Amino acid sequence: MSSFCEWAKTDDGVFHLKLTGVDGHHYLTKEALHELKQKLAEIREIASSSSEPCRGLITSSSPSSTDAGSFCDGIDHKSLRANMAAPVAEQARGLADGMAAVVRELLAMPMPTVCAATGGAASLGLALALAHDDLVVLSDAYYKLGNVEDGVAVPPHVAALVREKTDRWYTLTTLKSRPRSGNWMRRWYFADCEAASRDGVVREAERLVGEWAGEDGKVHAEMRRQLYRESWEAVSATLTSSARYSTAMGFCTVQSPINGIFVLTMASSDGHQYLTDDAITDLIASLTTVRDTPGLRGLVTTSKLGSFCDGVDHGAVGQPDEQAATARVGEVIRLLLEMPAPTAAAVSGDATSLGLALALAHDHCVVWEDAALALPEARRGRPLPGYVAALLRDKVAYARLRKLLMLRAEACTGKELVGTWYSANDPAAADREVVAAEACELLEGIEVGNGKNYAKARQAMWPESCAAVGMEITKPPPPRPRPSSPEGILQISKKEREKHEASDHHQNKQTKNIHSTNVGDSESWGVGTGCNSSSSTIPPFATPVVTVPHVANRSRGRSGCLLRVVGGMTMGTRQLAIHSLAWSRRGILPRCQLVYR
Repeated sequence: MSSFCEWAKTDDGVFHLKLTGVDGHHYLTKEALHELKQKLAEIREIASSSSEPCRGLITSSSPSSTDAGSFCDGIDHKSLRANMAAPVAEQARGLADGMAAVVRELLAMPMPTVCAATGGAASLGLALALAHDDLVVLSDAYYKLGNVEDGVAVPPHVAALVREKTDRWYTLTTLKSRPRSGNWMRRWYFADCEAASRDGVVREAERLVGEWAGEDGKVHAEMRRQLYRESWEAVSATLTSSARYSTAMGFCTVQSPINGIFVLTMASSDGHQYLTDDAITDLIASLTTVRDTPGLRGLVTTSKLGSFCDGVDHGAVGQPDEQAATARVGEVIRLLLEMPAPTAAAVSGDATSLGLALALAHDHCVVWEDAALALPEARRGRPLPGYVAALLRDKVAYARLRKLLMLRAEACTGKELVGTWYSANDPAAADREVVAAEACELLEGIEVGNGKNYAKARQAMWPESCAAVGMEITKPPPPRPRPSSPEGILQISKKEREKHEASDHHQNKQTKNIHSTNVGDSESWGVGTGCNSSSSTIPPFATPVVTVPHVANRSRGRSGCLLRVVGGMTMGTRQLAIHSLAWSRRGILPRCQLVYR
């Protein structure tokens, strides 16, 4: 299969991206959009991490002949109609979602971008041209949107680009689908420059790149997003709502090979997957997108090449930024702990420092047998955030392994780690692809009824880790302390007395009735009338006695102390008072009454 595009970097720091379709139309198919997005992501990653100056990006096309060929004709509607697998509108919507990922890469590019439209452009091809900072057109070429003419709705992010780039000619361009020449577009400020030949178009684009006034690419990208805020927000909303297309964030790529199960792949140019500021931003955005996607069944996190994740690059990041990065990694771990579906880390490479914490934050871990896992901070003399120790305590079963990892900075392999995690699974074979496939298979076999309840169950299982990243965990109330003396057991609070006042009064009446109907000398029993006694004073040496109203067996002790027979067990007054009140609180006996003898 031939390549759709290719890029090269010149000695003066200018990237040239060329569309190389063989038919001269450069139609945007699903495969072409995916390749174009990947090439732009590679350029953006190099421009962000390179120490050498990157002056700009020029996008052009290679025609099939010297005098023929378009810059990009967008969607081939004849091909869509010939494909009976899906309706034309649905196919066009999928391609528009793919173009949203391309436009996002261009809007986030940390350097000036110029489109050298060396031929005509139509449909999504015109949107591709407008997504650049500057546009140079060929004088005699024609440009149009054409969606209304083709019977296809204009995607929101394309409409936003046209509104922000074409001013008052929006209606003419969008609703009437009129083609306009390059000369006309330059006259009405659609384009920045025009040229009569294809080589002239490229030369004008190089001149525009050379006029760039700034030197900080990140500042340029941020100002671009502020200037074209509507387009940026429309692209972000399209990518968030689309679960059919992979969402490219530069450092992260999210795909859904199985219905409802998403695979987040981390990839950087050096293979370390360092958690830089941009990488953490991409992680947070990707995880938020996955968390808010309807029908989510699971998330697998893996890496493309090299390590799984090596944490923060201490050699490149200063101490203040390092502390900020540590706090932001805590946000990533919090998103994983809040995920309303099962999560699995497919550790297909080394996981060190905060990269190991990232793996531990998942519900399950499938580890490559040759992967090295370590926390080298103790050897390097650097502190670790509190959530790393909390994750170790929650997830690593053996205290000795926790000590070796954190205090001695010793590394262990995936093969050595089998069975030491509560959520670990047998490591896969040496093939990295098998690790991710096994993680997907693991999550596919888990059925979750309610995602929110699943997240609450995870938080209840690992409360220390959740609290370490700032999550509010509802803890059960502490148990009531046991009284240390009989007086504490007999003590009844004011609130409790008010609550049961009516019940006590009723039971006092029952006690009087039982006393008056019992056979024998009632005076010899010495039964009082309860706390609500008619007696105005209580004798100073009165002995408190608990009366159980429904117990009729009574007898007098040898010393004149009142006794009670309960369930065949004879007790003294003080012992009975203690046990009866405890029984009544448990619902075993009716509520006891305190009387005086």
